[in-house]
Amino acid sequence: MSELDDPSTAFFSIPKAFCPKASPDGKRVICNWNTTGRFELHAITVSSGERRQLTEGELPLHPEDATYCWTATSDVVLYQVDRNGNTDVYRVTLNGNRERAFTVADDTHLWAVNPKMDIIYYRVGDNTLRWRNPVTEERGEFPCFPGLDIQIQATCSVSPDGEWIAYTSVPPEADESATTTYESGLTTYISRADGSNPTRISASNHGYRLTPVQWHPDGERLLIHRDNGHWKDGRKCGIYDRHSGTVEWIADVGAVAFLYNGERILAGAPPRSATELYDVAGNATAIPCEGMFHGCNGTEAVVGDTGFIVQRHTVDHPYEVLHHDTATGETTVLFGAEYEQRAIGPDTFVKPTEVQYEIGGGEVAEGRLFRPVNHENAPTPAIVFFHGQRNRWARRFRPSVQHLAHQGYAVLLAGCPADGWSHEAHAVFAAAGRWLAQQEGIDPNRVIAYGHSHGGYNVYMQSVAYPAVWDAFVADTGCVDLRSAKPVGNLRRQLGDPIKNQLLYRELSPITYVDEAVGSPLLMIHGADDGWADQPHIFTNALKDYGLVAGDEYEHIEFSNVGHTPKSREKQVLWWDTIVTFLDNRLRK
Repeated sequence: MSELDDPSTAFFSIPKAFCPKASPDGKRVICNWNTTGRFELHAITVSSGERRQLTEGELPLHPEDATYCWTATSDVVLYQVDRNGNTDVYRVTLNGNRERAFTVADDTHLWAVNPKMDIIYYRVGDNTLRWRNPVTEERGEFPCFPGLDIQIQATCSVSPDGEWIAYTSVPPEADESATTTYESGLTTYISRADGSNPTRISASNHGYRLTPVQWHPDGERLLIHRDNGHWKDGRKCGIYDRHSGTVEWIADVGAVAFLYNGERILAGAPPRSATELYDVAGNATAIPCEGMFHGCNGTEAVVGDTGFIVQRHTVDHPYEVLHHDTATGETTVLFGAEYEQRAIGPDTFVKPTEVQYEIGGGEVAEGRLFRPVNHENAPTPAIVFFHGQRNRWARRFRPSVQHLAHQGYAVLLAGCPADGWSHEAHAVFAAAGRWLAQQEGIDPNRVIAYGHSHGGYNVYMQSVAYPAVWDAFVADTGCVDLRSAKPVGNLRRQLGDPIKNQLLYRELSPITYVDEAVGSPLLMIHGADDGWADQPHIFTNALKDYGLVAGDEYEHIEFSNVGHTPKSREKQVLWWDTIVTFLDNRLRK
């Protein structure tokens, strides 16, 4: 059997390279790469291309759960291993020799290493920043303001002389009952390397997230990034002067790193693409290197004086780590998908078409349509993917979409300009379904609604608010009762306090409308370890009371040892094979 005979395995097995980090001397890059079938730390020497595997099965299954960083000597990497609620921090040399450095009795996120001292900075839990010297066993904590979960990636940066550290913290005026860090913001503090004498940066305004990116080589100035919410506009990058306490804002883009010995700033516009260099006057120069930064900024993004690393994650080039030199214009793939060893590659990927569809009142929404392979002979079934808070889909590779297209399904990634928690948004997604059913080559009697997480919530709402638009529904890890759901970031930020706004939460909950017509067939697929795992049970009980029959009008499938998303390759393949089997059984009889 060739790979294309088994597309789920083929597309979900493409090697993925995540979270690259350049060594302090710029000679090497490490990343989390699963070319062996499991995510492991690999190191590459930039000049020669020589690669080495550094770990053997210790890292978490999902790359975003792993944290690691270089030591100041550029020949040792620190990484974490989670064991039953504790975290072991290991040291590994470039020849693969590993030893445990210390253990922390909590969840730990490695942040940085002091370039002049043997001090390691790491976050414990959600709201404690600590430092530790594993040689002398000295340790301490930074002043922090607990009370809110940090639901976004915070950071810290150590000055070149090792004397100062800039770090993010929840602000002291944050109101636990009001919002989350999206609304209350994150502030930036500068303190001595041991956490003493903290001073809050004056640009840390309430309602914004201000994060340090990188110290200038002179050690007196700090590259900072400010924004006003996840996936929102309002990005700014600037340079903070530690002595004057002032900020010089450079451009309305996200900061990535200093290049050219601090004379220029590497920056990117949404979705965090590496696109431009800025001088201190704000003049931009475009960079012909497309990609998305992923957990890589500051010194960890810099190779030499003019080079940087980037994770490219586009429709045609998934999961690659590149090195780009702005002086020569050359781009080199450091870690890639290794298509030469596979039967699939960019030539076999289904390419999308940019489309627009009317949503009423003369307005249109944008989408991206993937036509299935060999679709010329007969009308094909089609699936509309719903997103959450984003008003458009990022241009990145999605194995699930390729899998479906090679199984004969058209896929529309539907954009939505309306607020994500609103009836207007549900009307837009229904309009996407109606539009897709009218397109040439699409079977109007086989149009499916699909969504994950917030998108899964949207599917549940479609099943009760617009059941006639759709011929099947797949709610992947969605929420049905906002009143009982964990009040996470986007929900509280958009709808406010769930106690004070009970009526609004009820009005926007799919469970409220189950006494009306409910669309079917419906597949509810969830991970048993997910924080919303109770939600399909709530919906199932309501469906039973309404008279729908399990196995006929709806199915509820729960995967053990799976959280919000399946993380292992095997679970991802099984997850999507389950979805396709459900659709084939219901729509292709």
